[in-house]
Amino acid sequence: MTVDKVPYVIFELAHKNETVPFPWRDFLPADILDYFNALPENGYELHFIDEFDTHLSEVPRPLYLLERKYIEVNSKMYFYNSVFFEAHQGVHKVKYSTIHRYYLTSDDKYFIKECVEKGHTADFNQIIDIHVKYFSKNSKT
Repeated sequence: MTVDKVPYVIFELAHKNETVPFPWRDFLPADILDYFNALPENGYELHFIDEFDTHLSEVPRPLYLLERKYIEVNSKMYFYNSVFFEAHQGVHKVKYSTIHRYYLTSDDKYFIKECVEKGHTADFNQIIDIHVKYFSKNSKT
């Protein structure tokens, strides 16, 4: 499942209220939040971003940010409140071709380092900045 592998996923969600003639409409859940029912309890935080127009219907679609709140190490879930993308300022800007994520567990017992090959921390830092400035005020857990 993609949401188990990354700290954030952004979803644009189709819903039954859309005025479209396509057969896939009949398979959509009645409640948008039903998309997220199978996720582990307390494992994610859902943030409503806004509604956006679509070329398919006059009914706007909601956009959500799903934030993972745990990391799995050796088949054990560690819940965290904080994720960082640099151990200290500037360390991964040029030197490494990997993404490093650092997690401080909710109980303050563990500091977990995760390495992912070939990526850019700038993309994740931008998501974090946007999250802090905007999404937090619209959080739904």
